[in-house]
Amino acid sequence: LVEPEMTPDQVLILALETASIVAPAGPEIGSGDPIATGMVLVLEDGSEKPLVVMGDVDSDGAVTSADARLALRAAVSIEDITEAQTIAANVDKDESVTPNDARGILRAVVGLEDSKAWYEAA
Repeated sequence: LVEPEMTPDQVLILALETASIVAPAGPEIGSGDPIATGMVLVLEDGSEKPLVVMGDVDSDGAVTSADARLALRAAVSIEDITEAQTIAANVDKDESVTPNDARGILRAVVGLEDSKAWYEAA
């Protein structure tokens, strides 16, 4: 519950104290563990918010060439991916995952593209 006169910063601190992050398999994540696509933020009221790391298509918490490979396989319908993985793979934020997304992920992996642009509004 939020107390009267609480500031937004105080509410955020309270939310952080009562929330947890769980992996898709269910165990709670420790404070030093990396966040990965597919993890879930569980709030005090039991509601869940899915977490997505742009470019982390294979849900290991890192953006690597394996993510570009999986994005390409999904783009050409060789492999099915989850909704969270689809969001993570669609780095150009167009209507669907395409080979261009796989290219963008690979370019970021080798330092030819800045992945920070993936987080800007479309």
